[in-house]
Amino acid sequence: GYGWRHGYVLTIVTTLNDATVSIGGTSTVFSLAGGVYTSKKGDGSTLTATSTTFTYTASDGTIYTFIKPSPLSYFNYYDAVQAIGTSIVKPSGERTTLTYVTRPLRSTDFTFLQSVNNSGGYQLKYSYIANSTLISKVTAINNGVDYCNPSADTCSSLTQNWRALN
Repeated sequence: GYGWRHGYVLTIVTTLNDATVSIGGTSTVFSLAGGVYTSKKGDGSTLTATSTTFTYTASDGTIYTFIKPSPLSYFNYYDAVQAIGTSIVKPSGERTTLTYVTRPLRSTDFTFLQSVNNSGGYQLKYSYIANSTLISKVTAINNGVDYCNPSADTCSSLTQNWRALN
């Protein structure tokens, strides 16, 4: 049915003195002092920042890369956030890439997760209800059989009907 959210909500929200990294339903808060982020959990996770990215390394060694929007801006992604996750690299080398699009919605620009691809050759393609943030369908595609551009709105050249959740 309609109204559910995906599990790839990877965001960072910052204030003057800290940053909150949220991965799915789990959050880690980092304090910022002298340009260095320190985990308040003390669990060995790290957070570093450049002018365009954040890199979060979880205590299990998984590396998450987040992009920042242009200066003095934010992403409107389920909420106002200062960064959204674009890649996940597990210690095994498995890589997951998240692709987003930004569209106007209710007089503002809103960022939508368009596709999730992994190094195993699989893709989750998201579709949304028109003029809404609600997901209408997620299609699982084997990119070894059919290619679908991760940033495209639709995949019109698929050779078969892939499993979908809607």
